[in-house]
Amino acid sequence: MKKIVALFALMAFFAGCSNDNKITIRNITEGTVHFNFRAKTYDVPPEDPTTASYVIPDIPNGTFTYACTFSVPDNLTIEPTVEGTAGSGSLLFEKKDTQILMLYSVYSSAGTYKIQANMTSSISSSSPTQ
Repeated sequence: MKKIVALFALMAFFAGCSNDNKITIRNITEGTVHFNFRAKTYDVPPEDPTTASYVIPDIPNGTFTYACTFSVPDNLTIEPTVEGTAGSGSLLFEKKDTQILMLYSVYSSAGTYKIQANMTSSISSSSPTQ
């Protein structure tokens, strides 16, 4: 009987430790975003209306750095620039069920091609830092 109680207590402990931390990446640029996170590269192609966002699930609590590289259109004749935290930063997962949305976009006009990232989080302290 003690073994059964101990088993249920252990199962309840591990069920309470699980989380649903995740990053959702949306890419509305003209090229692929290569998102490097926790020793793995996630290639996120340009999004069209029929595709879903890319999700990185099951992230443990902690602070993790990320870095990005970008593919740009072949016909681009100017040097692209990367603004803010689009190129790299760190993300804080300190609470259970933290959800972060990274939205990559591009601003393009005569002589300018800027890749930008906008980040939102379900908790305010998960702001990316450079």
